[in-house]
Amino acid sequence: MAGFKDKPFHLPRNELAPPIDLQKKIFPWIEEAVGKPDSRERRIWEKQCLEDMSDSETIRTVDMRHVTYFKDAPEVVQEDHENESTIGKVKFLQLLVYLRRVILQDAVAYLSDY
Repeated sequence: MAGFKDKPFHLPRNELAPPIDLQKKIFPWIEEAVGKPDSRERRIWEKQCLEDMSDSETIRTVDMRHVTYFKDAPEVVQEDHENESTIGKVKFLQLLVYLRRVILQDAVAYLSDY
């Protein structure tokens, strides 16, 4: 791993999380991007966003056991573009939620340097 063989990687800036209210000012529309207002889907999404902003270990792992590789894939594949589109949208939004913290942490680091 990028020069960190047998050593844990540590970012001192990640020891402190910016306040949730401040994080929500970066990409403020994210919580409203999934589900209809007052829907169960929206409430679950908002809860997940809040957990991700509160947790310093927000990088989610992907279970690769369910991935079908091309050599193992059947000849004819039924494509579910709507489902793929939804998964892609949610994963992109999760990245933006994660980047809220990174942007604020980097801003503090850059301001202290200059």
